[in-house]
Amino acid sequence: MDTLDDEYAIGLDLGTFFSCIGAYKDGKVEIIPNKKDEKTTPSIIIIGLNLDVLVGEDAEDNLVKNYNACIYGIKRFIGRKFSDKELKKEIDKFPFKIIGSEDNDSPIIQVINNGIPLTYNPEEISSFIIKKMVQTAEKYINKKITKLVITVPAYFSDSQRKLTRQAAELAGLHVLRVINEPTSAALAYGFDKEQFLNEKILVFDLGGGTFNISILSVKKDENNIKNIIFQVLGTYRDAYLGGEEFDNKLVELCLDKMINKEKIKKDKLCLKKLKISCESIKKKLSYSDEQILVIEKFFENEDLKIKIKREEFEDICNDIFRKIESSLDQALINAKLTKNEINEIILVGGSTRMPKVKTIIQNYFPNCKINDSINPDEAVAFGATLEAEKLLHNNNNSISNFLLKDITPLSLGTNILNRSTDPKIIEEGEIMDVIIKRGTPIPYTGSKTYSTVSDNQTKMDIDIYEGENTFIKYNHLLK
Repeated sequence: MDTLDDEYAIGLDLGTFFSCIGAYKDGKVEIIPNKKDEKTTPSIIIIGLNLDVLVGEDAEDNLVKNYNACIYGIKRFIGRKFSDKELKKEIDKFPFKIIGSEDNDSPIIQVINNGIPLTYNPEEISSFIIKKMVQTAEKYINKKITKLVITVPAYFSDSQRKLTRQAAELAGLHVLRVINEPTSAALAYGFDKEQFLNEKILVFDLGGGTFNISILSVKKDENNIKNIIFQVLGTYRDAYLGGEEFDNKLVELCLDKMINKEKIKKDKLCLKKLKISCESIKKKLSYSDEQILVIEKFFENEDLKIKIKREEFEDICNDIFRKIESSLDQALINAKLTKNEINEIILVGGSTRMPKVKTIIQNYFPNCKINDSINPDEAVAFGATLEAEKLLHNNNNSISNFLLKDITPLSLGTNILNRSTDPKIIEEGEIMDVIIKRGTPIPYTGSKTYSTVSDNQTKMDIDIYEGENTFIKYNHLLK
């Protein structure tokens, strides 16, 4: 492998269901294809019988026959607590077992291999995916990669960011920076130019497993007029809405057309075959009004053939579309803006290719430009690669000056006594006293005055938590 002294800038979008990697080469960003010549790679792994690990497209090719050994959607678990109520709702939807760590209540992934249980934490699984993506990039550019910029959702907590960084380190890499996905997409579209000063950009990110809306502003840095600041004004997220939800709706539509519906619903292998086919049909329905779904020897050795119209698929997804519309309302409320104050909209994530999704956005913002000139699957990795190039080669004039400025994704505070007289409220324990509110631009310094609980007390321990719950036990202790 080439050992040129000059380092390549690498940007990685580590997605919930698909990942994408880019390199800055010959003065431009190149999104790197995998061996199937696809620019995105499934974020899945399969633990083989000999403990070999299949990742990405290799795992996808073995998905049906090794479904019970498959691990995917791991981004939903990293940095979270096993006792998290939202996480508990998701556990039964995955083929692998999820247990709680005895040490720190983190979720642990368990698969059975030759009758022996194997356990992995989410950052270990993520490291397998990162290593695979980097190996693909190394082969493409013929250069050893040691450094990269990696992206995370804007709402990720401090713990989630740290463990994402740790996953890259487990893969043998040095992380130059962890950058927010919407900010990365804005860089990809060239909003780091003076012509966009004072504009407000809405990043609509509907990916395979999650839905995020972020609103950014572009402005001059008051301390250095050569720099342009991206500031996140507000975010909205739905960690359980994405392309997979549309796939599930299409599966539901197909099942309703089958005579043996109830029997098939009990056959996990048949359901997995159907879901894989539905994902493919869903993509094709973005470009045609009608598709035929065909699966050979689907059930009881009989072939399956179903005609699906885009119109009926959209009808069964109406509840999802209504949720998307209300999400736009909430994102603007969180950013304290009106729809007329949005200047441009960026589409990110493969699910934004759906015609109905674009129609919803355009109807909501009738006077606003929708910018989808960059492949929505590639925009985040594209921007991360630009940031990596700037950090590695700061004197390169082909990359403009910009400063990335974010907000606190979750409120920060400490614990105080619960002074309620209501027994039910007392039972919940200590209260979260917020010092820095969610959405505060950072860096920021906040302070509050606290008094000791006893006379002549010489010291006190201050625990800092992040979260939005009134009670401290539901929030996350920073370490």
